[in-house]
Amino acid sequence: MSGDTRKSLISKIISLSVFTLILGSYGLFQAHKLLSGPIIELDSPHTGVTVSSNLLEIKGTSLNTSFISLNDRPIYMDEQGHFTEKLPLYPGYNIINIKAKDRFGSLVSKNIEIVYNEQKS
Repeated sequence: MSGDTRKSLISKIISLSVFTLILGSYGLFQAHKLLSGPIIELDSPHTGVTVSSNLLEIKGTSLNTSFISLNDRPIYMDEQGHFTEKLPLYPGYNIINIKAKDRFGSLVSKNIEIVYNEQKS
């Protein structure tokens, strides 16, 4: 094998290795969203708060989600994953459960603990 042929072969192997590394890295970067499972981010309310209204508005975002529920009742989100739901509260201590599932069956759940202090006039 001549020197030029050997250099050409080494150059091709290095180019192919770099291309494979870049392609693999990009694939892992894109697959991270799928591998991480569903994510629930609540904007409001925060757990542990006391409210004086019996109607509570729950706002948040759910990522990598194919199904989401509030107290086991399906709710809807927009294309970016934002959701807003209103929920009546019982006087006293309330636990609100939000569950999200992705298309592979991975499930995540969050609880919000709220105290409704009824204002009597």
